[in-house]
Amino acid sequence: METGKASLGILFDGGRTFESISANVVSIDATQTKQIWIVPLQHATNTVTIKANAGWQNTGIFLVRGKEFKVKYVTGRWTIANGTVATSDAAGQPPNPPKNLICNCGEPLPGYSTQAMIGRIGAGQGNAPLEVGDDFAGVSYGNDFLYLRMNTADQLLPYSAGSVTISVETFNV
Repeated sequence: METGKASLGILFDGGRTFESISANVVSIDATQTKQIWIVPLQHATNTVTIKANAGWQNTGIFLVRGKEFKVKYVTGRWTIANGTVATSDAAGQPPNPPKNLICNCGEPLPGYSTQAMIGRIGAGQGNAPLEVGDDFAGVSYGNDFLYLRMNTADQLLPYSAGSVTISVETFNV
């Protein structure tokens, strides 16, 4: 049996934790914590499908602050108004787009196509949205999961339809 070396991240959600660290041992008391995640910190590529009619969707992909990650459109089509606006890929530019496709009308990232894919790192409301589209490369501004969605206002999500599949490449080590 071969042994290897792995890098893992531990995330604690809610409650309190108490840690003690010595030269050889890390001791954590997380009995008052709601949820604990252990995530691999590695170079990996994962594929995820994002629905048009849902808000922020946790991809389950963990990003490390200061490390590069890339998002690429793979397949799929979606629309902000099923039956009214033509479908597009994650870049959000359907054929013959309506004049109000960039409308500044309550979307999470004003000034960007309401039919484009956007992202953020972490679930917090104050986390800055990213213009993801079909092809994005950047550096993580936090230690957290990647969230993605269509850039339409929450109240308009029920009228949206379709999904896009993307690949996310992480460089966490």
